[in-house]
This record gives sequence, structure tokens and C-alpha cells, in this order.
Amino acid sequence: MNKKNLPVDLLTMFYQLTERPIFLLSSNMKVVTKSIPTNTVPPSQKYLKELSTASNPDAMYQLFVIQQSDLIGLLKFENKYLLIWSRPLPIYITQKANLTLNESDKFIPKMLAIIKQMEFDLTGNLISDSDIQVVSLNLNDNVLLDSGELNDFHNNNNLEAKMSDAITRGNKEDFEKGFDAFLNSGEPGLLDKDSSIRNQKNLVIVATTIFTRSALKSKLQPEIAYRMSDRYIQEVERLRKIDDLREYILNIGLDFIKKIQMTNMVNTLPIITKVQDYILKNIHKQLTINEIALYVGISKSYLMKIFKMYQHMTIDSYIAQQRIKEAQGLLTYSSEPIADISDHLGYNSQAYFSRCFSKATGISPSKYRTKYQNGFI
Repeated sequence: MNKKNLPVDLLTMFYQLTERPIFLLSSNMKVVTKSIPTNTVPPSQKYLKELSTASNPDAMYQLFVIQQSDLIGLLKFENKYLLIWSRPLPIYITQKANLTLNESDKFIPKMLAIIKQMEFDLTGNLISDSDIQVVSLNLNDNVLLDSGELNDFHNNNNLEAKMSDAITRGNKEDFEKGFDAFLNSGEPGLLDKDSSIRNQKNLVIVATTIFTRSALKSKLQPEIAYRMSDRYIQEVERLRKIDDLREYILNIGLDFIKKIQMTNMVNTLPIITKVQDYILKNIHKQLTINEIALYVGISKSYLMKIFKMYQHMTIDSYIAQQRIKEAQGLLTYSSEPIADISDHLGYNSQAYFSRCFSKATGISPSKYRTKYQNGFI
């Protein structure tokens, strides 16, 4: 690099485009002289010491792959260094993870492109991937848990409240903005020091709990919210790895918002909501319209009329539809025998259940389980 002065404006714009914080290091890599953005907490002294030890002083461009949590781009700048910090998975991993380069190849190409773009923006030089030395580096627990003061504070509670409020209101745009602001406000807690995937799963469960509580404040039926929560937790427990934790959690929140928006679009009378909630809570029973009408305190004929008016289907059709949805969830996320699922949902026989399920989904229960459950095993 041949620039005399650090082009702060250019690096600020580079950060805005890539969302990767940038740090100017001293020649011995022990001191951070500038951070972009200015309020970004830099890597700790222990972390920089490990990088300095592993660094090749003759290499102009280096990329360190540190477990799954960090990608560090290092570029020589005069007699100093520019450090670009990327955390595709904001989770701290212990040395037991023993990550290999092949497992992180999803994120490496993007970081290589960022390093090349940084060099071109600063000097106009076009470099290739082969010019960048890639180093796989496994750090011990003490260094990882001390990798910058980011670990000394958790995500901002006020921003969590704003994010949660956006879910309650079913506002997708506000949620996405609030979600990123919340993530950028700090770091998630370390919920399991011995297993990276367990820690990731725990964070998904915590996020799902927050989203569920937010959804319960909306017009979404409690039984639907709890079912969604159960499904997300069951699904993540079956995963062997999570490639992009941010996107995984974000999509759970967006699913809640989609369901809330659908609920808000329907001008559902309070009595219809009460009927639906009762059906969902008692889906395993042999429900009758008389029983439901007695529960909500109106006549059977009036109940049938207003339900058809607002839901565009009969109560019996709605019950059948919800039983099939419940069966789909059980077939996908449980190992319960099909005969037991049939009994649990109140079907007269397994054969009748199979006919109803095939008619509704176009596929038999056994084939449905084979098709969808294998994706989570």
C-alpha cells in the first residue's frame, strides 16, 4: 500500500457497504490506533497477541479463520496493519470445535472478496485470491472469551423491547431494523462453553421464546403461538449444524410476523377467536358443534352462521383442517407411531386417518414422514 495517510472517509464508506468493522493496528499489532466505526470495541490484547504470533511478517494480505466465530482480514498499511473483523456466526466456540477450512468455505470467499476490494479502494491494485495467505487458527477458551470487550456486555434491553414490539404489531420492516440494531448492540450470552452447536441451539431457543412472548401480545391465538414455538424448537434440536445463525433466527421472527399479519388481515370477531382457540386446545378430542356452542355461550345455528361468514368454511371443515396440520407436525417432528398419532387426534382408525390425510395433502402419512422428517435427521 502506498497511501501516506489513512483515508478515514473511504474506510467509513467501506464499513457502511460491508458492515465489517475496521481497525488500524500498530506495527507490532499490539495497539489499536483507530476504529471504524469509532465506538466499535476492538479485539482484546490477548486476541491481538495470538494474531501477532500467527502472522507472517512477509505476507501483505492474510485471512485468519478462527473456529467458526471469527474471520480476520489483515492487510499491511505502510508499517502498520489494517484489520477487518467479520463474524458470520456471532457465537464463541471452544477449542473442542476443531474447525477445518472446509467447514468454513461458505464464508471465506466473501471475506477474500472484501480484502481484495479494500486493497483496490486504497491503492488501485488488483490482487487475486492466491495473493492472500489463508491461515486456520484455533484459539483456546481464555482467548476466545476475552476476544474484545464485546463479551463484557450483552445485547441492549431497550432495543430488544423495540424489536419485540415490532413483532407484536406485525411490522416486518421495523422488526428487521430492530433485529439488526439489537444484534449490533452487543453479544449474545455464552450458554454452553463445551459445544458450539449446543450454544447455537440454546440461542435459537431463547430467541424463539422472546418472539413467542411478543406474539402472545398480538391477536395471534395463544395455541398457535405455542405450537409455532414448539415446532421451531423441535426443528433446531434435530439440526447437526447451523450455517448462518443470524438468518436462522431472523426467519423465525419473520414467520411469527407473517402469521400475525394474516391474523390481522381477517376481521375476526372475538367469539370466532375463542372458538378457534378452543378447537386447537382440544383437537385430540371428538369435538361437536353443540359442545363448542355451549362453550362460547351462543346457539348452534348462530355459531355455524357467523363462523362460515368470517372463515369461509364450516366448523367441521376447520376442525378437519387443523387435525391434518397437527398430524403433519407430529409426523415431521416426532417418532410417534402413525397408529398412535391417529388415536391421539381422535380418528376412528388408522385407515380412516390415512384416507383423510392423503386426500388433504396428496400423500400418505408414511410417505409424508419419509419425505419431511429425513430433512431434520
